[in-house]
Amino acid sequence: MGADWILPASARWRKPWIILCSLVLSGCLAGCIQLNDPETTQVDQSQVIGSASREITFGQTLHSRQPSPANLQIYLKAESSHPQDALAIVELFSRPGDKQPLAVFNYPLQALNSNIAVSVPLEKIQETPDRNYYLTIRTTAGSVQVLGRNEDAYSAGTAYQDGNPISADLAFRLSYDYRFTDFFHDFWEWLRNSWLIIPLVTFLWLPGRLLLALLGLFKERDWGEKVALSVGLSLALTPLVLLWSSTLGLHWSRTGLYLVTLALWGFYFTQQYQSWRKRKSSPKIIPNRQALGYSLGLLVVFLVSLAVRLITVRDLATPPWVDSIHHATIMRLIIENGAFPANYLPLIDIGNASYHPGYHAGLAAFVSLARIELARGMLIYGQVLNALIIFAAYLFTKVLVKNRLAALLAALFAGLFSPMPAYYTSWGRYTQLAGLLILPAAFALTVALLQSLSGSRRLLHLWKPTRESHVTVRYTLTILSVAAVAAGGLLLVHFRVLIFFMCLVSAWLIVNSLARRRQPGAKNTMIIQMAILCAEAAAAIIITLPWFPALLNSIEATTQRGTSTPVPWFYDFSWTYLNNGLGIYLLVLSVVGLIWGIFQRRRFSPILLLWIILLYAIANIGVMLPALNANINNTSVTITLFFPITSLMGYLIAWVYTGWRNLVRKERRWIVQTGFAILILVTSVIASRTLVTILNPVTILTRQADLVAINWIETNLPEDAVIAVNPFLWGYGVYAGSDGGFWISPVAGRRTVPPPVLSGIDYRSQASLETSRLSEQILEASRDPAKLSQTLLDAGVGYIFLGGKPGAFSSEILSASPYFQEIFQKNGVRIYKVVSDERKD
Repeated sequence: MGADWILPASARWRKPWIILCSLVLSGCLAGCIQLNDPETTQVDQSQVIGSASREITFGQTLHSRQPSPANLQIYLKAESSHPQDALAIVELFSRPGDKQPLAVFNYPLQALNSNIAVSVPLEKIQETPDRNYYLTIRTTAGSVQVLGRNEDAYSAGTAYQDGNPISADLAFRLSYDYRFTDFFHDFWEWLRNSWLIIPLVTFLWLPGRLLLALLGLFKERDWGEKVALSVGLSLALTPLVLLWSSTLGLHWSRTGLYLVTLALWGFYFTQQYQSWRKRKSSPKIIPNRQALGYSLGLLVVFLVSLAVRLITVRDLATPPWVDSIHHATIMRLIIENGAFPANYLPLIDIGNASYHPGYHAGLAAFVSLARIELARGMLIYGQVLNALIIFAAYLFTKVLVKNRLAALLAALFAGLFSPMPAYYTSWGRYTQLAGLLILPAAFALTVALLQSLSGSRRLLHLWKPTRESHVTVRYTLTILSVAAVAAGGLLLVHFRVLIFFMCLVSAWLIVNSLARRRQPGAKNTMIIQMAILCAEAAAAIIITLPWFPALLNSIEATTQRGTSTPVPWFYDFSWTYLNNGLGIYLLVLSVVGLIWGIFQRRRFSPILLLWIILLYAIANIGVMLPALNANINNTSVTITLFFPITSLMGYLIAWVYTGWRNLVRKERRWIVQTGFAILILVTSVIASRTLVTILNPVTILTRQADLVAINWIETNLPEDAVIAVNPFLWGYGVYAGSDGGFWISPVAGRRTVPPPVLSGIDYRSQASLETSRLSEQILEASRDPAKLSQTLLDAGVGYIFLGGKPGAFSSEILSASPYFQEIFQKNGVRIYKVVSDERKD
């Protein structure tokens, strides 16, 4: 294989300000999009709640809080027989009884046979915030069934059948135009909360940056690489410090965090002052404009990516889906204990705490230092981590491709183009996200460690009694120690990502060993490098040794989920994770980049190819060893492929740009630069618009009204209260909550049934089996108040929470039953107390 390619000086990009302006514009233009409003939805479409025909009209009132509603999606099903030219007529009024509609829309009934979703455009209606609408449905011939929920599921509206109110609600979703005024409003809010930069930087950048400065490492690296290394090391250091303080019986308080913060910043400013004095006394260094341009370009990519991610969650009350709940629960327990908890009692009945707690350590430190609400802190921290992935992609590409332009483009594609990891927010996959921020830093450190020992001369220096040997040994031990910190922190953050890291290092080692197999001393180099990797692994094990009992319990528990029969190859693989949004274009171009890199004899191409093969080999180990199929799956691998995809695409686009630039004469190269800038501008606008709307609305459980009710619980219900929430079967025989009540445990500190799905980690324990059995019994008895009451009382459950999102429980049934007493009701959220037999008498 040939030597690694670096752009010649004549081909280097000298006008980075073009892409800076382009990206700023793309961030602003991303505001011209439609966003879903989770507060104005009624998602249950499981029942037929009425019908509409030429003679019968169905109606629904609803309330829009948005100043610029854009589209209303409703769900209709055409009857089996109707004329070919029959139409469904949807009319919008301001209120029931109005004669003049605001708008009228016609839909062929024939189209409803294949698609029940009907979009009602609202753009032409006069814009007014907090406006009421009355929607009616009728037909010119035939009839349609109206889908929704057969009870009052939407507190802000009422359903009408032929003008008469009924106890039901239409299923609908409302989207609104996100405009420049909304962007400026958000921007002002970001400025008002810009003080959060201090706690974020304190725990996401400062510890790693100080460690690198203290050890004098990587001074030759550029700004983007240093940021990625600092972030990765900071995410690794925080859980390591908390692990050992917990092991030694030390408990952190908010005062202790303040003192550590002051010490860290004091040390940083002292170090900066000393560096300034040294530079002042040294000869003046001419700044590198090209390096400055790339650094500014990377900064703009990060800021635009962060803006897109913050806009994405602007309407969320809490992070989506069920994983976020147990992340928040662990964080609450860490804050309360000032240490890693030994178990999750009283919120989750598990014998020991064996879930990887590294992400939660940094999150707990941020929330404690910032003193903000738990759910809001998770949203901010999670979206900042998601935007920081651009630095990780930059470092990953820079280490492998060794080209700054390719690395910058890879960062751009990871931040604004790739559906992953932006889609991680839909699942609350914050632990894997944090692990992937550490992975490139650990890889860069390990590669630097291995490369420091390449060549027979340097190997001899390890044992020759010369001055140079001491320098080599000291540098090697320093890199080894920091690499072990990164690997150890990765173990605490996510064991699965540690496996990904080990596969990547293995791929790098195999490809490079094959490439230099005929060079003098190749065999000795290989032996020494393997020994050094073993030393790094040993050091990582030593610094994380207190965590190993919990780790082994976790591995054993997840292994128990495996089946006893082989599973098919790629049984859980889905192309959707790769081709969502603009992902299909990235995937195709990355394959072209991979082929072209192999053709050009670039070493990084076979490394990435072998890495992907190793990852999927491990993910499909259940074909041969079924018991291990639950540890790493195809989905976790597929959603990590954005690293190789963006790197290969960055390499390909950089190569094409350089080729075109070198084809023209020097005085006309501005044409290529301008064309490239326009291409970046247009595609960035398209990508940003796509990425902002990437969240899956199905995974959004919580409404603002739910948090109001949960705060009431924290103040008014006893600490030992156990509350039933709407259950659904999540997976692995584990039940989860289907509405915002599932957030009761982390926010209000009360037990819920079902508990956070972390209870399923102890898969076959008696407590886990009993919890799943109780959730199943509650779900089966949800429509039988007498049976439900008895089931809850026997289990010691005293309350029921009905959130803003409809679920298995019926508010009408519970309110009409003597077995339950309504003690809270506001904005569609209700809390019931289970009445004992004595109270009923």
